[in-house]
Amino acid sequence: MEKHPLISRALLTVLSSRLRSSTVKMRGIINIDEQLKEDRTAFRQFLDVAARVVTSIAFFSFCALFIFVWIGAQIYLYKKHHHEEISFLDKPPTFFLLGFIFTLTSFLLTVLILSSQRRQAESDRVRDLIEYQVNLKAQAEIMRLKIKMDKVIHLLNKISRNDSIEEEEETIL
Repeated sequence: MEKHPLISRALLTVLSSRLRSSTVKMRGIINIDEQLKEDRTAFRQFLDVAARVVTSIAFFSFCALFIFVWIGAQIYLYKKHHHEEISFLDKPPTFFLLGFIFTLTSFLLTVLILSSQRRQAESDRVRDLIEYQVNLKAQAEIMRLKIKMDKVIHLLNKISRNDSIEEEEETIL
């Protein structure tokens, strides 16, 4: 490159023009996150918000507190109406309604979380596909650049050989 400054200037000119064109192309690309957010329906947005809420520590704490308060209240009401000691080994008070509530809640939460995970998987699939395509294009561009650089090196070697032949001829003369 030091021996042939014209070639280095030409190479820098080509590289800077490609950088400029790549920058212009990048401005026109739609952000995939924005596109996916625009495609979401109101119901999907609701599902995402609900999934975030039910997987939070606050919701878990609320459920644990609800269970303990429910059991405590049921034990208190059982003692108040039956006036006998509760033996949790022999005849505990039944918590049928609590079990039903949590079975129903578990079913709804499962559907909610699975739906949210499915949407996230679709989003990840689209991102992965775009990333794969970008990587393929980058690999093709690198291969083309390598071929061009090999041609430039070949031409430089050829020019250098011609210069050395001319120098030998001059020294002979």
